[in-house]
Amino acid sequence: MPDYRAYLAHARRCHPDRPPLGEREYFAEYLRARYADGPNRCC
Repeated sequence: MPDYRAYLAHARRCHPDRPPLGEREYFAEYLRARYADGPNRCC
Protein backbone atom coordinates (compact mmCIF):
# COMPACT_ATOMS: atom_id res chain seq x y z
CA MET A 1 0.00 0.00 0.00
CA PRO A 2 1.17 3.52 -0.65
CA ASP A 3 2.29 5.94 2.02
CA TYR A 4 -0.40 8.51 2.87
CA ARG A 5 2.09 10.77 4.67
CA ALA A 6 4.29 10.88 1.57
CA TYR A 7 1.22 11.73 -0.51
CA LEU A 8 0.37 14.63 1.84
CA ALA A 9 3.90 15.99 1.60
CA HIS A 10 3.78 15.72 -2.20
CA ALA A 11 0.35 17.34 -2.38
CA ARG A 12 1.44 20.30 -0.23
CA ARG A 13 4.65 20.75 -2.19
CA CYS A 14 3.39 20.26 -5.74
CA HIS A 15 -0.31 21.12 -5.57
CA PRO A 16 -0.75 23.81 -2.88
CA ASP A 17 -3.81 25.21 -4.68
CA ARG A 18 -5.78 21.94 -4.26
CA PRO A 19 -6.97 20.43 -0.99
CA PRO A 20 -5.46 16.96 -0.43
CA LEU A 21 -7.65 13.88 -0.46
CA GLY A 22 -8.71 12.48 2.88
CA GLU A 23 -7.10 9.22 3.89
CA ARG A 24 -10.12 7.11 2.86
CA GLU A 25 -10.42 8.89 -0.48
CA TYR A 26 -6.69 8.50 -1.09
CA PHE A 27 -6.71 4.74 -0.53
CA ALA A 28 -9.93 4.33 -2.54
CA GLU A 29 -8.33 6.20 -5.45
CA TYR A 30 -5.18 4.07 -5.12
CA LEU A 31 -7.21 0.86 -5.26
CA ARG A 32 -9.29 2.10 -8.18
CA ALA A 33 -6.17 2.99 -10.16
CA ARG A 34 -4.37 -0.22 -9.15
CA TYR A 35 -7.20 -2.55 -10.16
CA ALA A 36 -8.84 -0.53 -12.95
CA ASP A 37 -8.01 -3.27 -15.46
CA GLY A 38 -9.33 -6.00 -13.16
CA PRO A 39 -7.30 -8.54 -11.22
CA ASN A 40 -3.88 -9.20 -12.67
CA ARG A 41 -3.40 -12.73 -11.41
CA CYS A 42 -5.37 -15.95 -11.48
CA CYS A 43 -5.63 -16.69 -7.73
